[in-house]
Amino acid sequence: MKNYLIGFSLLLLAVYLYIEQAQEQQRAAEAGREAAAEALADNNQSSSSAISPPKIIPAE
Repeated sequence: MKNYLIGFSLLLLAVYLYIEQAQEQQRAAEAGREAAAEALADNNQSSSSAISPPKIIPAE
């Protein structure tokens, strides 16, 4: 009986650690997506101001 309790406790610990690891991985992925979205937004703002309008050349 004692061996079953030890085994069950180890199984619960393994499941708990697996869930914690999955949640941490999900948090890291969300942070990565947010950072990528911010970088893309910053890139769009800086590149839009760097684009100059086309030059109009008068016809001869």
